[in-house]
Amino acid sequence: MRSLKWIIACLTLFVLSQSRGSVSTDLVQETCHKTTNYDLCVSSLKSDPRSSTADAKGLARIALDQTLTNSVDTQARIARLFNETSDEYIRKGLGTCKDEYDLGVGKITEATKNVILSRFVEARNDVADVADEVNTCEESFSRGGRWRQSPLTDRNNVIVRFAKFTGEIIAILG
Repeated sequence: MRSLKWIIACLTLFVLSQSRGSVSTDLVQETCHKTTNYDLCVSSLKSDPRSSTADAKGLARIALDQTLTNSVDTQARIARLFNETSDEYIRKGLGTCKDEYDLGVGKITEATKNVILSRFVEARNDVADVADEVNTCEESFSRGGRWRQSPLTDRNNVIVRFAKFTGEIIAILG
């Protein structure tokens, strides 16, 4: 009899854990349907194990963390490219990008704090600033004399897409 109770308890816990995961999966899909980039939103959020138990605020934090990770990776790429090129116009653009990404990383950190404190308007503004700073980086290669192809276009586009759907998730919160 005791082992039967133990089996029932284990099965109950298993069923509850499975239903909670599907509810969170549904929340990821439901949330991402409210963004303009459903596929990127779903794949990004589901790639983080925290999403299986996250509420909407938790999903916003996951999206912010992923935006931060991508931005920090791009900062490292900017530093590497700066050291590898001798083209003064590319170096000038990369210098602008370094400054803009430094600001952007700070804004993502502020947005995360604002989400934690339920200051969603401020968090949305912070994330919008990140996209603006990345766009300024991209545009820096076409200013000041000679035009050069940005070596960061692909990375910049990724960050802008992340910032956009992250801002949209934050907007759902309030």
